[in-house]
Amino acid sequence: MLNSSDGDMFENVDALQKLAELNPINPELSSSPAATAGASSTSRQSAKPFGTRTSASTGASIKEAQVLGAQFEVAPNPSWIQERLALVESIKKKNAAEMEQVPKPAITITLPDGKEMPGVAWETTPLAIAGALSKGLMQAVCVANVMYSSRERDPRAIVEVDKEEEEEEAAAASSADAEWQIWDVSRPLEGNCQLELIKFDDPRGQETFWHSTAHMVGEALEDQFSAQLTYGPPISSGFFYDSWMGGAPFTDKLKEQLEKRVMKIAGEKQARSEQG
Repeated sequence: MLNSSDGDMFENVDALQKLAELNPINPELSSSPAATAGASSTSRQSAKPFGTRTSASTGASIKEAQVLGAQFEVAPNPSWIQERLALVESIKKKNAAEMEQVPKPAITITLPDGKEMPGVAWETTPLAIAGALSKGLMQAVCVANVMYSSRERDPRAIVEVDKEEEEEEAAAASSADAEWQIWDVSRPLEGNCQLELIKFDDPRGQETFWHSTAHMVGEALEDQFSAQLTYGPPISSGFFYDSWMGGAPFTDKLKEQLEKRVMKIAGEKQARSEQG
């Protein structure tokens, strides 16, 4: 269920607590007119901290820069979405052209039971391996865990995002787990590796599923209401997305509209990447 953060309409205590932690400068967020949408689950399995891509410092920087807070009319399909999509498409085409020139040698993928599967670097995905094993596994897998024994070099220039955060997470990881990487199931493998296919019954699968679902809610908030997104991390019981809607309250009518749009997005089977 998608919930509003407007007063007692919002029932997800975990989401409110996470939002308060991320915004120490504004402990009264539950009374703001910003829209928060989320989904919950009764699952309470232990897992690593959720929402690690968001840090508390971003709340202060947003407020000080006054990026959010301007009044605007809630309306669908803002022009800036098409500008963004055009930029993304140009980057995708450039990357695809570059990847056509990259050598794609044969690789071996080793499963937890020791079974070896053949593949091709930069082409074979964890999802393809799951499909080769069974249709049911292909439908159930949420994310993969990969450890490379050898890895093909990516000749493309890479712009690293959140490097400081990644370094901190790597330093906190144990030496036994540091070589394993959470890997999007639709992302091609890059060398000989061990592969673990993770389903929703694993906390890592839950976090990935909720992370991706939060992205769908964020997309719907933007294209339906011109919303300016703030926080949208997975949490221990699901996920939420907080956004600024120009001062407009998030009503039951808007909530219903949002739910319909999210369901439509889910049916579109858009490609999403959970890389790390």
